[in-house]
Parts: sequence; C-alpha cells; structure tokens
Amino acid sequence: MALVNPLGGITRLEQERVAGAIPDFFRELAKRAGMPLHLELLPRARVVAQWQDGGADLVVGTRPRQMNPHADFVPIVRLRVMLVFDRRQASAAPQDTLALVERSDWRGLMVRGAALTDAIQGLVDRLEARKRLWLVRDWTTVLRMLLAERAEFTLFSPTLMHGESSWMDREARERLVARPLSDVKPHEIGVHLSSRLAPEVRAQLVLHTSAMARDGTLRRLLLRDHPPELLAQDLQFLDSSEITP
Repeated sequence: MALVNPLGGITRLEQERVAGAIPDFFRELAKRAGMPLHLELLPRARVVAQWQDGGADLVVGTRPRQMNPHADFVPIVRLRVMLVFDRRQASAAPQDTLALVERSDWRGLMVRGAALTDAIQGLVDRLEARKRLWLVRDWTTVLRMLLAERAEFTLFSPTLMHGESSWMDREARERLVARPLSDVKPHEIGVHLSSRLAPEVRAQLVLHTSAMARDGTLRRLLLRDHPPELLAQDLQFLDSSEITP
C-alpha cells in the first residue's frame, strides 16, 4: 500500500480516483516493478500515523523525524521552501531566517502537522515561542488568511502554492509572491520504503524508484499540471545537470 496526502495539483481526488503527479509516479513504479498497488489519499497526520503503525509500505516525504529511521529513503527531487507574502510588502520582506524571526510585526501561518525539515521546524519553533505563528487546518486557509491580511507570511513552495491556489482569481494570485530565504537550502523529497517489505522486494523498489528519479519521469508528470518556469523556481530534478551538491 502507498499513502499520499492532498497537495493541490500534485495529489488530489478526481471522481473518486487519486490523481496527480505523485500518485501516477507510484503507479508507474508498481508497473515497472511488476507489483500490485493500493493507493490511498489521506490527511498528512493520518499518513504519518498509518506509516508508524505498519499500515503502509510506501510514502513520499522529506526525512522527517516521524518516519521510521530503518526504512529505505530514495530521493526523487529537491525542493526549496520559500517565504510567501503580499507583493505590496516586497520592499520590507526579510531576506533570511534571522531577519524573519526578528521582524516582530510579521505574523506567520503554517498548516498543522505539515511535513517539515529540521531547519524549517527549528524556524517554526522559534516563531511559535515568540507567539508569531498560527497553525491552521489546511493550505487553502493559509492563503485565504494572507489575502485577508490576517497575517503577513507563510512558508511554502511555489509549485505547491500553484496547485493550492486554483480557486483564486488572477488578481488574487498576483498579490502573493514567493521569495527564497538566503539561508534556507533545498532539501530532498523522496520515497520511504518500509522495513517490513521483504529484502528482495525492497531492492526492486529502490532500483526502480532511483531509475525513475533520473530518467525524467517525475519531471514529465509534474509538467502536465505546472508550467516549466514555475517548477524551475523551487524544484531541482535529479535528471538535471544543473543540480548542485
């Protein structure tokens, strides 16, 4: 079984079918490995809970602390989380995490239970300690609150924001801008393969997942729903010669 959580245009439900780039990546992986696949779309918290309880064999995510350290992790892309804010505040936007923490008049928003790297989690912890961060239910709520000027920023990737903002009109979309924080580096997103799988099965899945990350499969799947210039803002594909260590 593979588990995914709703992520705008990347994973979604279409007429009771789990759709999007990541579900189709899993389907192609199962086809190449010659193995059956059952795919479920669940909220992030339930994905983590079922993974920990042994209810799933494959999950896409970062290297969060909640995941099983004994599972195999196969990177498929690198992603950069950015500072998202109203374009009208561009001249005052912090350039790095220290400036953001010190900017006491900027209130932030994050989704409760979102998968975070250690670096972003540390930033979130510092902001929460200063009572500068609100945790909300989903990314749509984050974007609505930003547009309503109930907060000044969130931490988001442009690709994810593109999918989650499909309900906005053009004027609303153009109000929000994403800008890198200079000290937040790209981090790996990959497939976690359960340690409960038989060794020979895990070996096959690792082999095919790694091959698919390097033959352009994920890039092609994402390009169906996202313009190339958008993907270039925050994603580094493993089939790209432009990747830096």
